[in-house]
Amino acid sequence: RPILSHAGKETMLESVSLHGNSACGIAENEESTSHFLVRVDRALRDEAANKLRTLFGNLVRYLPWDTYVVTASMSDARKFNAIAGVEGVFLLPAEMKLDQELAALL
Repeated sequence: RPILSHAGKETMLESVSLHGNSACGIAENEESTSHFLVRVDRALRDEAANKLRTLFGNLVRYLPWDTYVVTASMSDARKFNAIAGVEGVFLLPAEMKLDQELAALL
């Protein structure tokens, strides 16, 4: 299922792999924090969310209701994939962090 966003169809989500080799700048510093989209299986949503909350604190629910925004380091984000119910982990693109009106000016 696609992750819905107002950032436009051109916005690409970069998956976080367990083994690194990410093309993003944050990969250069494994301990700096960033925002990640964490997609969870609908059947295991509560279990996965509780585990994420226990490990990383508050979660922000993103639309649709089975995706969360988590602030973490890249090294921690790589661990998300090992949590039962997590289907995918993606860097939150900068385009998704901007208000639509502001993004239109760029």
